[in-house]
Amino acid sequence: AIIRDQFLRTRDGDRFWFENGQFAADDLDAIRATTLADVILRNTDVATIADDVFIAGAAPLGPLAGGSAADPPPTESRSIDGRDNNPNDVALGSAGQNLLLNYTLEYGDGISEPAGANRPSARSISNAVFAQDASTPNARGATTMLMIWGQLLAHDIALTPGGADNTLKIHGESFAGPETYPFVAEKLPLLYDRDIYPGVDNVIDRPIFLPALDVAGGTIVDPMNDTMVTQEIAPGEFAEVYVEAGTLQNRDGTMFDGTLSITEVPRNLTPAALPAGLPPDTVVTIQPAEMVFSTPAPLTLPNRGGWSPFTEMDLWSIDPITGEFAKVGTGFVSFDGSVIETVDGGIRNSSWHFWSPPEIEWIDPTTEKERGGGGGGGGLPGC
Repeated sequence: AIIRDQFLRTRDGDRFWFENGQFAADDLDAIRATTLADVILRNTDVATIADDVFIAGAAPLGPLAGGSAADPPPTESRSIDGRDNNPNDVALGSAGQNLLLNYTLEYGDGISEPAGANRPSARSISNAVFAQDASTPNARGATTMLMIWGQLLAHDIALTPGGADNTLKIHGESFAGPETYPFVAEKLPLLYDRDIYPGVDNVIDRPIFLPALDVAGGTIVDPMNDTMVTQEIAPGEFAEVYVEAGTLQNRDGTMFDGTLSITEVPRNLTPAALPAGLPPDTVVTIQPAEMVFSTPAPLTLPNRGGWSPFTEMDLWSIDPITGEFAKVGTGFVSFDGSVIETVDGGIRNSSWHFWSPPEIEWIDPTTEKERGGGGGGGGLPGC
């Protein structure tokens, strides 16, 4: 079902460009004349491919029906690798990037039993449903090689990195006891500050801290109405996150209607290392884990650093794709100096978050002189 959904999304995206006058006439002619063999020859070291490898008989001329050329050519940015299609994340959906995986995989044997070890694998079910002993010629002349090629695409649709999983997942939520702990997913290269060495024991020196969650102090989210989640994270200090109706989603894409909690985390015990030079005053985790905000949610935290009213601040969250902290919004200290409030952007997932002043760009005075700038002594903040 996941693979089918990804193919449908890809097809619909391509169909938009093809059918809505987004290509110039020459581009459209080239697209119509392109075969699968052409794609392989242009993008690999393969020198020649026989005409009947994928289709028995003559190769088709391409999708002649449908589509319209643009006149004049469109002005939209169309990058060859898919970059810049998302204004909030220029790399999202581009070639070489992993597709979003916002759910937890449960394989009975860790490989091929998605329903659990007590049920047959997907391959066993497929072989039982489509049991056959003889060859079944395709009505349109497609060969077995074309089927294998399709399997290659389907099996690699998630662009999964080779080798072992590069993420260490700690299921604290499965702990049976009086306390509730979060689910944490750690990117191994970030834990080790290097790639994994194969064939040897890779020892993790940095402790992985699971904070006890204050679920009792959380707020039930009503997916049909806007919800303000307000929680006391320390005596007399509160954190708030504003959830618009229908924007908080579970890992399977359905609307979340459970309890959302905000818990403070010691800043030296966050799952991912904090960005260099940005020691936050307050770090919080919003749980349950792996929830997705389809509309960025404003976050308000106490101004423990004593920053002056109207001081600009940056909002940071752990990026679920990279596993590192990334800037996701902008805020200001309130007029009375008590809290830091979001004015642009917001949190996009239920992970770890904090506010910090914008990074200072330090300029090398020698370089500044070469550029014609002033020669004041010492490195000065850039404007």
